[in-house]
Amino acid sequence: MSNQTPPQDEQALSSQVSPIEPLPTTTSSSPTDSWASILASASPEDCVETLQQISRLENVTGLTAAVVDLAGHDDEEVRMWAGEALERAIVPQVSEIEDLKHLLEDHMGNFRRHEISSWSATMLGRLGSDASSAATSLQQCLDESPSLIVRQRSAWALAQMGAAARVAKDSLERATHDSSPKLQRLAKEALRMIGDAA
Repeated sequence: MSNQTPPQDEQALSSQVSPIEPLPTTTSSSPTDSWASILASASPEDCVETLQQISRLENVTGLTAAVVDLAGHDDEEVRMWAGEALERAIVPQVSEIEDLKHLLEDHMGNFRRHEISSWSATMLGRLGSDASSAATSLQQCLDESPSLIVRQRSAWALAQMGAAARVAKDSLERATHDSSPKLQRLAKEALRMIGDAA
């Protein structure tokens, strides 16, 4: 006589086993979306905290214009951490060129907000010849900005564009005779880069 237990009915067995639940799908937004929302509307304290988080990362994209705008914030600590984030973490994208051009132009004549124009020029320069559509705006800053720092950054950015910055050659020639030795040097370097790439 066999001591084996007869097999249970398959249907009865399956009813005892809990089915595997599918993993829930998530629709959470990216950190960039969350940061952009905070930076656009938060208190200075929350902006500082967010900018500190960003500064600890690398290759952060999609926030360039938002952080550049904060470089001219009324709060000194916000301005400082915006600069840190731009220096360490923020990587500008071609899709942000128009926004950066608007920031550059809108604050070009405002000495109190020169940090915005200065950082806009710097970010455009980091994009090199891809930002050639901004060459005329940078030329205008070089000619007209009341801030020496903005004029210097504009000359540097034009140098990064090489031949694409040909439109600014006359302005750069004039800048080689500026009273600022640093601006003279940057303008000469830009002319050399334009000539070498032509």
